[in-house]
Amino acid sequence: METPKKYCTGCGETKALSEFHKDRSKRDGHSKRCKTCRNIYQKVYRETHKANAVTYQKTYRKSHKAKAVVRQRVYRQTHKLEIVERQKTYRETHRAEIAKQRKAYYELHKENYIAYAHNRRIDSNGIRLTAEVVEEAIALAGDFCCWCNTYFEEGHLDHIQPISRGGTNDPDNLVYICAPCNLSKNDKTILEFLLYRMENHAILGATGGGKKPIAKTADDPARQH
Repeated sequence: METPKKYCTGCGETKALSEFHKDRSKRDGHSKRCKTCRNIYQKVYRETHKANAVTYQKTYRKSHKAKAVVRQRVYRQTHKLEIVERQKTYRETHRAEIAKQRKAYYELHKENYIAYAHNRRIDSNGIRLTAEVVEEAIALAGDFCCWCNTYFEEGHLDHIQPISRGGTNDPDNLVYICAPCNLSKNDKTILEFLLYRMENHAILGATGGGKKPIAKTADDPARQH
């Protein structure tokens, strides 16, 4: 029995009917272009109508938002393990790229990160820290720490009067200082911190430490004050 064939209007070749997609709108029930020509046509069409496609998809998602949310929720529930495994594989194979993206994002949104970290503790007036206030404190800091007069590039935001001791998020109570000083100061007041520095310098001098810097802990943004 002879295999059914059809003429392709795309490449001009006569091919087996199995090489054509089914199309109920056509008389013979198959599309006028073969699968290969149809794929090429669709690819070219998508490239030349990319802007229209984006606009259509955006409009469709907006007008069918509720439906899309339900569809996505159902998909996540029925493919939970598959999604977790796919995300895990992606993180492992793109570890360096992800780290680079996170670092770049942090640099662009540093003020927001600092404000978010400090807002775990609202001041006595119930005022939260904003990214704008943090940005102002960083701009005023310059390149040298106001406590030790040491040059630094990446520092910590410090509450002159600690929040735990009744301090506020008012701009006048904020300074951007080097990380070692912030970690040494911890929740000390100005007077307590200056006395602490004097005592440590005295101990270092008595033990032959000379002008060695005060021993400080590792940089830990979670302990900023």
